[in-house]
Amino acid sequence: MEAGIYLAWQDNNIVYAGETGSLRGRMHDMMDTRHHNLRRHIGFELFGETASTTEKFTDEEALDTFIRANISITSMVVKLGRKELEESIIAKFNPKYNRKGKRGK
Repeated sequence: MEAGIYLAWQDNNIVYAGETGSLRGRMHDMMDTRHHNLRRHIGFELFGETASTTEKFTDEEALDTFIRANISITSMVVKLGRKELEESIIAKFNPKYNRKGKRGK
């Protein structure tokens, strides 16, 4: 399992940037609301409801359909400096679904 960064795109714009220690594992997590903020943000935007680490959205099928039709994901293996690269992408492109500010602040 390789570490790296990944970008979510919508209409040729970066809407989310993330880094992970396992690209394969993170791609799996993105298909489960309980494990990924991108899905939570999109779900809230679409349905006006929130999901948590224990509860999914009421219409997961509609959320999956929207993501598959409108969001594309690219990833890149980065062995060192992935957090710094992620932060520089967020600072430069201000993705719609990333939280503002640095992590842990």
